[in-house]
Amino acid sequence: MLNLSIKIISVIFIIGICSTALAGRHGNKAITHLDTDGDGLVSFDEFRPRNDKARRMLEHADLDDDGAITLDEMQQARDQKAAAKKQEMEARMAAKAEKMAQTFLEMDTDDSGSVTPEEIRRHMFNEIDDNQDGYLSADEFNQHMQEMRRHHGQSGHRRSGWDDHQG
Repeated sequence: MLNLSIKIISVIFIIGICSTALAGRHGNKAITHLDTDGDGLVSFDEFRPRNDKARRMLEHADLDDDGAITLDEMQQARDQKAAAKKQEMEARMAAKAEKMAQTFLEMDTDDSGSVTPEEIRRHMFNEIDDNQDGYLSADEFNQHMQEMRRHHGQSGHRRSGWDDHQG
């Protein structure tokens, strides 16, 4: 509960800072854009932000298209969104599991059902040795490092834990 309270306070604080900054930078521009009658003020009727969160929520959650959202519709929309995210995550996890299994089979050169540090080292070497001449050139190594940075962030470290098994 304390953690939730801290998060809520943090969000309120950040919104306050952002609102102040935005008001200073963009306040006049926003007022001018929203002030349709030119009186220098924005009435409730004029207040129609371009990124209208309520409109987007209504479009997504109004399941019976009656122009309003019930608590049940809001919960159903949340559940549908969660189910879609879960499905996406499961698909990504299945693809990763398939890739891991394929990599394991490639490393297990003696078909023993397990990999040794030597097999892991051989696999890693072969991945870097693009021309498969049995030697690593500076170009091959640098190219591999650039690829690692692109795929795994600037540190070049994988998050899978395989790096811990180098021999």
